[in-house]
Amino acid sequence: MARQRRQRLGFTLIELMIVVAIIGVLASIALPAFERFVMESKSSEAYANLGLMSRGAAAYYERESADQGLGSTTVRHCTIVEPGPFISVPPLPPTPEKRAGDFEQYEAYHALGFMPSDALYFAYAFENI
Repeated sequence: MARQRRQRLGFTLIELMIVVAIIGVLASIALPAFERFVMESKSSEAYANLGLMSRGAAAYYERESADQGLGSTTVRHCTIVEPGPFISVPPLPPTPEKRAGDFEQYEAYHALGFMPSDALYFAYAFENI
């Protein structure tokens, strides 16, 4: 009578080690790319909000200095007075997590039309000269 071969179910140790090595290589490639993607998405918040503040400042300047009539030569300056030379909302130092800031309490942000309601990754500050 011939000996029957036993069928083996499962994977060998070598096969498992190869799979673990492949997963390790893929993870070492994917994690830095994912971290770079997260950093770029967070920094896009700053670019978008600085653009909003810039457009708001230009609109404020035009609104405050434009008089009616053809011969108008009146020059006006910013009439907003803030307490202190440097205002940071949310307060410095920045942290890795999102933070909410109370932009409503500062007249300058109100004049710029910059009133984000969501929490932010970045702190925004300017000097009112």
